[in-house]
Amino acid sequence: QAIDTIVVTAQKRTENLSDVPMSISVIDSESIDHLGLNQLRDISSHVPNVSINQGFESGATITIRGVGAHSRNLGFDTRVGVYLDGVYLGQSPALNLDLIDLERIEIQRGPQGTLFGKNSVAGAISLISKKPTDISSADFSVNAYSNNGVELKGIVNIPINKMMNARITATKQNNSGYIRNVWTNEDVPSSAVIPDQDNPFTQAPTIVTLCNPIEEAGCTVTAGPNTPPNTSKKLNGKNSHSYRTQLNIRPIDKLEINIALDGLQTNRAASSGEALTDTFGSTIDRFAPEKYEVSHSQDSWEKKHLIGRNITVDYDFDNKYHLKSISAYRYTDLQFLYDIDASAIDFVSFNSQSSYRQTTQEIQIISPEDKKFQYVMGLFYYNQDASAASASVMQNAGWPFSLFPGDGGSKNSTVESNSQALYANATYDIDKQWSVGLGLRYSDETKDIHFNLDGSRSGIFKLGSTPTGGYNDTYNYSNISPALRIMYDLNDSTHFYGSYSTGYKSGGFNIDFVTQEVLDAGITFDEETVASTEIGVKATFLNNKIGINSSIFLADYDDYQVNQFFDLGGVTSLRISNAAEVNTKGLEIEAWFLATNRLSFTGSLGLLDATFGDFPGGLSTETTVTINAAGNTLRYAPRISATIGIQYYIRAPIVAADILFQLDIMHTDDYYTSTANESSQTLDGAHPAVFIYDPTSLLVSHTVNYGHVNSLTTLNGRIGLISDSSVWNAYLWGKNLSNKNNIINYGLGFAGTLLASSMEPRSYGLELSYHF
Repeated sequence: QAIDTIVVTAQKRTENLSDVPMSISVIDSESIDHLGLNQLRDISSHVPNVSINQGFESGATITIRGVGAHSRNLGFDTRVGVYLDGVYLGQSPALNLDLIDLERIEIQRGPQGTLFGKNSVAGAISLISKKPTDISSADFSVNAYSNNGVELKGIVNIPINKMMNARITATKQNNSGYIRNVWTNEDVPSSAVIPDQDNPFTQAPTIVTLCNPIEEAGCTVTAGPNTPPNTSKKLNGKNSHSYRTQLNIRPIDKLEINIALDGLQTNRAASSGEALTDTFGSTIDRFAPEKYEVSHSQDSWEKKHLIGRNITVDYDFDNKYHLKSISAYRYTDLQFLYDIDASAIDFVSFNSQSSYRQTTQEIQIISPEDKKFQYVMGLFYYNQDASAASASVMQNAGWPFSLFPGDGGSKNSTVESNSQALYANATYDIDKQWSVGLGLRYSDETKDIHFNLDGSRSGIFKLGSTPTGGYNDTYNYSNISPALRIMYDLNDSTHFYGSYSTGYKSGGFNIDFVTQEVLDAGITFDEETVASTEIGVKATFLNNKIGINSSIFLADYDDYQVNQFFDLGGVTSLRISNAAEVNTKGLEIEAWFLATNRLSFTGSLGLLDATFGDFPGGLSTETTVTINAAGNTLRYAPRISATIGIQYYIRAPIVAADILFQLDIMHTDDYYTSTANESSQTLDGAHPAVFIYDPTSLLVSHTVNYGHVNSLTTLNGRIGLISDSSVWNAYLWGKNLSNKNNIINYGLGFAGTLLASSMEPRSYGLELSYHF
């Protein structure tokens, strides 16, 4: 059978995918189920030049064509806009939703400034829900998988009357995680050389005996926790539930109202990665040397709560013009506590609470679809009130940082953003083969900031302090983003296009744990702009049995915003600055082949060259000296990403079903995780406090692999039993079938710890679903 025509709304109106002059990947509902996509991050393995790296719930990093970011603090925005039914989801903590009851996912690569506005300089991802219908139905599924995982899902569609239909979706998921905490009392040393408290940056000449507060009452000098961590609970486990409720109302044929409510709650035992070194990055880690092991003195955790409310109104005028209004409110609350020293010794913990309240309103006028001149005009309003409070808390072994238990530095901040935009996107059919499109968006945004930082008790962290009353400022940003697109239809099945598109990312504030030097120099950074050129072809052959979508692109970013971790001799300073220029170029190909009506192949290829054209403020490898990083590759920007998918169906008449065999092969080339493009770090044994195990071992120089992720090829598979009546289905599935344990990310702890995150080990499960 031929592939059905794919319909998208990438240009704010309903169109065939082949008619849209931009690089778009579409994952429909059937593919979401067959590929086992449960969360937003799962899609990146199946789309060329897209990467989604999720560690903490606060740190979803989405990159498209090598360009991306995660919004760690309130003053820094993402580069990829994520939308649910046309509603902008906001900052990184709000992005990793459960993929439940979706009609399709549209991934638009390249700047989307004209139609989607700010914070879409790399691309946009649109999640489109299935809408209520007038047919009664219910779907239930249970998915049992490794690591004691269970996912329950239910979908009910209810026709209420001739004018009203409802749809309710709910899911619950639990799994125990796969990273062990191997902490024991034996990991805590019994003696140490303690810094002189009157001069904390020199060491006292005597060795001090430590005591264990777990075993000895009244302990005053110790390196261990008062309460041992719960080592029976694995890290990266998850307990979550989510829901989406929709009410569709059609009081008259011309008017449709859709009211939607959605929510998500998650509770995780969090992991920032596996320590390669001790807390200070001075020598190799001795507590948990194996993969999927950590030795933490405290239990880290994360709690996230999302709420979404939106009303979409569609009205068709008699002259075939269409009016759409999207009104939405979204709320995100994130709380977490991390053992940021990543050590068996009880140094320091970090806790934080942040919340985002967001209101958006968009109104669109859409012209008739049967005219030579078609257009969309819109007004957009966005308001976000965001607040955050964070603190580092010194524990029993805080004295190496020149502190005893208590406050080690705190900050609180609020940012209010108000944005208004006016946009238009038009297409004119010159003749049966040629068409031209123009787009323009004017945006105006104001950010009000209040920032308090108290670093008076931060010791060797050397945090700065804002003046009495805090740091208060207001900045305004305005931008005009034009776009031009040309399309040529060779025939009904072959389409060529060329485009020039622009976008911008607003400036902001580095409201993080920063040094006094950074505060005094100024915490603002400028807005970022992009201009991109793209040429592509979309073609099908043999009545849609063979298809190919391909594009080549070139994009130039000016004043590119870079978040860097500066090593200040054992402690870390976080700075955001503007690189002068970033250049990206590459190729994307997506193809499918229906060999028979039971055998099909899909494939994709992404080639990418994403580098700094000019960056005088870049970091050099293994030093604290800034250099010009021109020519260095951007973070998380592999040169090659590719997938091959094979689907084969066999009849099983004895059970009136088809047997599905599916194999997906995914390859990612090597990439770097830092601006410095480093591949290793040398550990020299330098340490602010020496804990005594074997005194000579701490002074040995070591070199560890760090910063360079090797290329990786993984296999996912699925065997399904699909009933002819579509009433029941059963799937046996596996991910990472070859059980690779490659490192896929490196990180730097606040005290200088070198961290690494390994890919999830092999998982497998059985999913059963029933429809009636």
